Amino acid sequence: MTTAPPERSRTHRRTGIAVSVILAVIALGFAFSIYVQFFAFRDATTGLPTTCSTAQVVGTHCSESFLSTIVLVGYAVCLFGWGIPIGFMVIRLIQRRRAWFWPLISLPVIYAGYFTLTAVLGTQYLPASGS
Repeated sequence: MTTAPPERSRTHRRTGIAVSVILAVIALGFAFSIYVQFFAFRDATTGLPTTCSTAQVVGTHCSESFLSTIVLVGYAVCLFGWGIPIGFMVIRLIQRRRAWFWPLISLPVIYAGYFTLTAVLGTQYLPASGS
C-alpha cells in the first residue's frame, strides 16, 4: 500500500506557481518571435517571394500555395507548441502539483518545428540553383 506524498508548504507552492508563470511568459516570447519569423517569410517586399519570378514556378519551387501552407503550419506549431504545454501546466497547478517543467517542454517543440519547416522550405521552395 502506498502513501500520499507529503504536503508541500505554502511557500513552495507559491514559488512553484511563480516559476511556472515566469517560464510560461518566456516560452510565449519565444513562440511569438518564431511566429514573427514565419510572418516575415510571406512579406512581399523582403520575404521569400522576392527570390522567385513567375517563370521559375515548377512543382513546389516558388509555389505561392506551398509557401502559404508551410507558413500556416508554422503558425500552428507556434500556437499549439506553446498552448498545449501551458494548458497541461494550468491543469497541474489546479491539482496543486509541480508544473514548472511544462513551459520548458514547449521551447524545444517550437524550436524543432521551426527548423524542420525552414529545412523543408529551403529544399522545396527556393528556386533550383541552375535557374
